[in-house]
Amino acid sequence: MVQYGSANGLAKLDGPGITRLFKECKEAGCMTSMDVTCDLPPEVCYNNVKDVLNYTDIFFPSDYEAEIITGGLTKCEDIEKFFSRFGIKILVIKLGARGVYVTDFKTRRYISTFQVPKVVDVTGCGDSFVAAFLTAIVKGWSMEEAAVFGNAVGSMNCQVLGANLGVKSFEETMAYIKERIDQVPEDLRARFQ
Repeated sequence: MVQYGSANGLAKLDGPGITRLFKECKEAGCMTSMDVTCDLPPEVCYNNVKDVLNYTDIFFPSDYEAEIITGGLTKCEDIEKFFSRFGIKILVIKLGARGVYVTDFKTRRYISTFQVPKVVDVTGCGDSFVAAFLTAIVKGWSMEEAAVFGNAVGSMNCQVLGANLGVKSFEETMAYIKERIDQVPEDLRARFQ
């Protein structure tokens, strides 16, 4: 697995650089994934990722970032349609406190996040979600199960101050989910019980 965590954040790697790297990764049989930031003009954000998306297995834009890259689309289903022309295998749209939208372009689903008593700091929650999602995928879990696991890690992380101080071990995260199993969609609970 090769993950690029900040597309549009590293000028010397964005565009042709990451496209060449991901193309070589795919030719070598590696799975690729990419998260993105969009603090640049919309046309630059899109141009920096449009070619590499053909070599990206899993893409993780937030709803805000997807809106910028797609030229203003706001509905997840429309965003999915926009990205369906690329080589992406799984699209994960991060929706903040609402959870995520996951699709493999055949099936799609909204997965709600876990309710927390108090949000302290959201710094790093998207990154911790991505790391957890990829951990679950590498373990062979479905994209929906991976979304539940990622949501749990993000939910744990937002309850403390700092970018990753709320990230716990795999076992602790599984226990967190099990304690809140009623918040997991019923058809996905078997993985976490």
